[in-house]
Amino acid sequence: MLSYCTNIHPAESWAETREALFTCVPRIRQELAAMDSPLKDIPLGIGLRLSARAAAELLETPHAAETLKSWLEDQGARVETLNGFPYGNFHGQRVKERVFQPDWTTPERFEYTCNLFRILALIGDEQADRLTVSTLPASHSWFHADEERIFSRLDAMSGFLDVLSRQTGRLMQLGLEPEPFGHFHDTDGAIRFFQRPSQPFPPSRTYRTPPGANIRYLPFRHSPGRTGIHPLRLGGKQHRPLQSAILQRPGMPHMRGGRLGTPPAV
Repeated sequence: MLSYCTNIHPAESWAETREALFTCVPRIRQELAAMDSPLKDIPLGIGLRLSARAAAELLETPHAAETLKSWLEDQGARVETLNGFPYGNFHGQRVKERVFQPDWTTPERFEYTCNLFRILALIGDEQADRLTVSTLPASHSWFHADEERIFSRLDAMSGFLDVLSRQTGRLMQLGLEPEPFGHFHDTDGAIRFFQRPSQPFPPSRTYRTPPGANIRYLPFRHSPGRTGIHPLRLGGKQHRPLQSAILQRPGMPHMRGGRLGTPPAV
């Protein structure tokens, strides 16, 4: 599947994001048809980036999500993932540590991410058995963030995603994306983060999701010489300390379930 990611556009409002989508996606389709590409007749994957402002505006605009979903279907385009790393503007200015703000110690990051999943539940590809949002690796190392607060937010998010997964019948996953100078930036750092001796990430409470289903580490970079998944499977007591915290890969079991709820109080 050919994919197109909208984070290349400096769009902060929903109107700006919509304009970028409605302009560029048809153009991609036209170019593929002009080249008689074998990709012209298969679905186009959209990696959708929405700022906190754009996400809130989309949800507040009557029928906006329904209109977007219908338009995506008309374009033969599918959304399976949203980029939830940059909260606000990150084009044309110094970013570095600023793109990590607000981090996972804050209610702003939690509510923004909940909004992204609410949108994904409305517009996500109905043929996908799982839908994902990527986010920052908890915080930036320079912030010396309070891990108790981080884990409180992530535990609440795991509960929210469990409910949303049941309501939609699809597995909803949050991916913590490792970055240089992040609170963790590689597999070993992820193991230390999620398996703290003092207070490991809490096991699933009444959740019916499998171990590691809701919140996962994305072992894409800075793990030389290994895939990233192997040491996490070996770390700790099987998957128990990592439950609803870390890994999910294609082929692992997932749940099916039976409305769009509100997040737990944090």
